[in-house]
Amino acid sequence: MTGIVPREYWTYVVVPTLARIGHPFDTASAGMLILGTALAESGLKHLRQLGGGPARGPLQIEPATAWDMVERVIAAEPALMHGVETFAAPFIDRDDFADQLHWNLALGVVIARAKYWSDPHRLPGPDDFEGLANYWKRVYNTSAGTGRASYFHHVLRAATQGDVW
Repeated sequence: MTGIVPREYWTYVVVPTLARIGHPFDTASAGMLILGTALAESGLKHLRQLGGGPARGPLQIEPATAWDMVERVIAAEPALMHGVETFAAPFIDRDDFADQLHWNLALGVVIARAKYWSDPHRLPGPDDFEGLANYWKRVYNTSAGTGRASYFHHVLRAATQGDVW
């Protein structure tokens, strides 16, 4: 199965979305964390959680998480709210908003960035793949998730090395 090329996701989705929401959300560390998240969560191949779960989009964001981020984090951060207002298509209700996570790649980046922003710890450096992997596991995938930090580390390193990067 093919999917989105990691370099293209980085170049055409992650970088411009973070640039649009701006400082302090637009950092190389945040970008690498979001790229690694998409690789670890969906392999940049799946727009719906395998096994019928609720997660959506390359970043596998659950609707409840998206709304929690909008109500608790994004509402308090004008740049993030501007990102949602800029990237989200008009929606009727929470379900309609959550369905956008299947196809609205920029909106997913804003929601994921809000999730990471809500954690009080400093992001690891953009080249610290082990640190990014552990950060993802603790904040995004959590101890209840089945993801492994070692897998995040592996897929991020593999995607950012070689001729395709």
